[in-house]
Amino acid sequence: MESENHGTKKIFTKTLKSNYVYYIFLALILYGFCSIFDKLILRTVSPLTYIPIVHFFIAINFIILICIFHNGFEGIKHGIKNAGGWIFLVAILVTGYRLSYAQAVSMTYVSLVIPIKRMSAFFATAVGGRVFHEKNLTQRILACVIMLIGAFLVILG
Repeated sequence: MESENHGTKKIFTKTLKSNYVYYIFLALILYGFCSIFDKLILRTVSPLTYIPIVHFFIAINFIILICIFHNGFEGIKHGIKNAGGWIFLVAILVTGYRLSYAQAVSMTYVSLVIPIKRMSAFFATAVGGRVFHEKNLTQRILACVIMLIGAFLVILG
């Protein structure tokens, strides 16, 4: 029992010394601020105005990144030629998801919307695990379900 406790302590100490943990915490803080800013903006602008503006700026960012790290517009043309239908389907689904999120944030507290939004983690875990043949998929899905139950308990509380 003593060595098991020592092993757990060693894992936590090693994890806390990693720079990646700080990146995760920074991302969580920025994500929280972005959700609050979404709420502030959606008090004055409708979701149908907000989402196209956000998508426009996201598109500009991705075009710049594609031009810097890949072959620019040639790569975009190639992607549309080879997987245009899938790209269109994903674009429709993402736009629908973001509109639904913006509408929900504009209607209620951010703290109630975020746990529902995070349900995508379950689908990413299940589908991604199958597609990429990840090990211990059942354990990962179970952990995700436990997190979702916790999120629902927060909502109901």
